[in-house]
Amino acid sequence: MNSNGDLVIEVVDLIRKFGDRTVINDISFNVRRGETLVIMGGSGCGKSTLLRHIIGSMKPTSGSVKIFGQEITTMNEREIASVRRRFGMLFQSGALLASLTVGENVALPLLQHTDNSVDEIEEIVEEKLQMVGLSGFEDLKPAEISGGMKKRVGLARALALDPELLFSDEPTSGLDPIMTAVVDQLTLKLTHGEHMTAVVVTHDMTSAFRIATRMIMLGHGSIVAQGTTREAATVCRRASPISSQDRMKKNLSDYFVALSVIACSIVLLAALTFALSGFRLKKPARTLQIQYEDVTGIKVHSEVRYAGAPAGRVIAMRHLTAAERAKLNNKKDAVIVTVELDDGIPPLPVDVTATLSADTLLAPKFVALSAGTPGGKTLTNNASIEGHPAYGIEQITAAAGPLFENANKLLDNLNITVTDLHGDLGEFMPKLGPLADSLKIDVDNLQNVIKNLESVSKDADKLFGTAGTFISTTDKSLQEQMKELHVILLNLKVVTTHAKVLVESLAEKPNRVIFSGKAPKLTPEDEIIKSSKPLPGKKP
Repeated sequence: MNSNGDLVIEVVDLIRKFGDRTVINDISFNVRRGETLVIMGGSGCGKSTLLRHIIGSMKPTSGSVKIFGQEITTMNEREIASVRRRFGMLFQSGALLASLTVGENVALPLLQHTDNSVDEIEEIVEEKLQMVGLSGFEDLKPAEISGGMKKRVGLARALALDPELLFSDEPTSGLDPIMTAVVDQLTLKLTHGEHMTAVVVTHDMTSAFRIATRMIMLGHGSIVAQGTTREAATVCRRASPISSQDRMKKNLSDYFVALSVIACSIVLLAALTFALSGFRLKKPARTLQIQYEDVTGIKVHSEVRYAGAPAGRVIAMRHLTAAERAKLNNKKDAVIVTVELDDGIPPLPVDVTATLSADTLLAPKFVALSAGTPGGKTLTNNASIEGHPAYGIEQITAAAGPLFENANKLLDNLNITVTDLHGDLGEFMPKLGPLADSLKIDVDNLQNVIKNLESVSKDADKLFGTAGTFISTTDKSLQEQMKELHVILLNLKVVTTHAKVLVESLAEKPNRVIFSGKAPKLTPEDEIIKSSKPLPGKKP
């Protein structure tokens, strides 16, 4: 097992100098078949330079490098190329050709070094891309994929020829933790299942200890530790210049810092809880109690405005008890809101009103105090007043609901009546007389309904007048809708008036309506609209 036939790589007394600076200083190690050797070290310690010497892309100042028992330091490029067919190389940046697709990059070694058919090459490319989790990306260009994906394409290309030996320069840099674990598992599968030998240069400690069977740690161009992962870790601890006493002091310092952070966190959490609770060390100088039926949208710290300008904030809210509600004039009041007023706010007049408002439909609500009438009596500190609900879309829609329902019912009844007339006219012509009398009664009823609608419309005008201030400052669209409804009602008034003429004509001479006859002179629409009383449908 320890014979030279098991050696895949032999490095003996390797030295490389650039001028007077020694980058690799007398490095020697072996790599046996099936091993995963991880080369680790800090930035600039010579890891990548050592890897370039092993694969033959750089010549050493002195020393020997053998791969598969062949000395490569004395070979020319053609001789080294024959050795390179037996190993794959994953470069640090991926080294993909930008003009080729992902699939073409992976297929490149197969096209250069094999006689496989196109179908066989496509099958191998698909298999290798699937191994690295990139199945289906064959037709994309390198510019269309991320840096981590380029690294995985480079790995698939390195595995295209099923090499005996795999060199990897920072294989997991730029990959997320999940894909790092996938690449590590693939390396373990290749080395353990396929008996591939791997040399990996990395600075990722987690990945290194996961895949390595042996490790080399470089420092300033020399090997500072070599062996299994456990042996390398032990040597590093022994080589550490930190004494036990210094380590104990460092641990105590770490504990102190941790305790300080915990203490500061507790203090900050307590301060934040204290601030959000609304508790105040200083008793408010000026307060006002406001009773509301509903305070949806208001919370502690909500803004209070007096005459539209900021005037304070909400400091407390609580539900009224049953006994407290029984004593109130408005039994529907359920919540009492305590607000704090700023010192610069003048004394509030007794006729000040408190409503819930918002700048826009989606903006946070605030308590709005009206200016009141100056010069009269003022409220005392901590006085209690009645709050008024906000006139929002929901409230206005609920108030106008019966109006819309009555209008819809009227339109439905009219539509049914007209439909019945149209369907039964030809079949029941002899019976039109009694039917017309009945319809005349219905029209009279419709006139009564119109009167009721006008009354409802007046009540609606009063309601919308009360909400006009809110609507004019928040949303003009509702006014447009009410105008449209008013127009609909006026049109309905005209239609029903003219419909009465039609019914009367049907009652008198149905044939004239159906076959011929001079059209009656109808009352103009503007007269019907302007009149506050029902008018005849036609002029005498």
